[in-house]
Amino acid sequence: MEEDEHQDGKQSRLSEKISVEHRRVATPPDIPRGPSLLEPTSSDPLEEPQWRSPSKIGHTGSLDGDGSRQEKAAISGESEGSKAPDGGYGWVIVFAVFCIHVILDGIQFSFGMLLPRIVEEFHATQTAVSWVVSFLMGTTFFCGPVASFLSEKYGHRIVAIGGAIIAFVGAVAGSFSTQVWHLAISYGFLMGVGFGGIYLPAIVSVATWFDKRRALAMGIAVCGSGIGIFALSNLIPIFMEEYGLHGTLLLEGAIVFNALIFSALLRPLPTRKAVKADKSDRRSSVELENLDSKHAIARKEAEAAAARAAESKVSHKV
Repeated sequence: MEEDEHQDGKQSRLSEKISVEHRRVATPPDIPRGPSLLEPTSSDPLEEPQWRSPSKIGHTGSLDGDGSRQEKAAISGESEGSKAPDGGYGWVIVFAVFCIHVILDGIQFSFGMLLPRIVEEFHATQTAVSWVVSFLMGTTFFCGPVASFLSEKYGHRIVAIGGAIIAFVGAVAGSFSTQVWHLAISYGFLMGVGFGGIYLPAIVSVATWFDKRRALAMGIAVCGSGIGIFALSNLIPIFMEEYGLHGTLLLEGAIVFNALIFSALLRPLPTRKAVKADKSDRRSSVELENLDSKHAIARKEAEAAAARAAESKVSHKV
């Protein structure tokens, strides 16, 4: 009887020791690691936890080796995606700006082909008619600072589209003019404001998309001026014979309308801030995956070591 009680007491002590070992296994050891998204910012249990944002994660939780170098480059903003691509969609920008120069400079510098007919039909002097082209070219370049300010605030494409609409309205309104001052306000001033809204955003768009090839891209875009002058100087006399002065001005309005299409192609370059945010999100997700895998491996190793220790103790005492 005493032997049975002694055996029962021995078994109860062994079961207590095994339960203690299992409790130790259930609590994984502390693993040194950096801050992550899973850590609350406050240690007060009564306060609602404020979880860390991806932008507040430091370098301690980054990957080792090449991964850490990539993550540091993403944080510092030195990523390849934030630089001017020197190609790609940039060549579409060059083509659009080339066509814009064909239209704008072609119409401006071929106005002399209209001057004799305007003097004849409006019974005005050449000096009075020359004010029309003076308003047109002067307003175009005078609006440069305003176009620059609006481009910084709303973007190059929005400003260029707005300028194309204003220029189209001015050209169409000029076709209904009956006096020189009507033509000076509509064809000269109004269309000049529109041209000023197109010209500067178009030039700056090419510069933002190119770095090493900027000179080549700007040269290709600007050479549209010569082609436009040559083409429209030969087309306007044909239009004058077929459709007259007012019909030619209306056709010029149709040509200006095409600047609206090319202005819509002036897509902005992706900003450095957007690229950095994307890199930060990817870095955070990679960091969490690596930390979870490390915790899982450490937990399994701890459980296996504790189980082996418990079995060895039990077998030794038995």
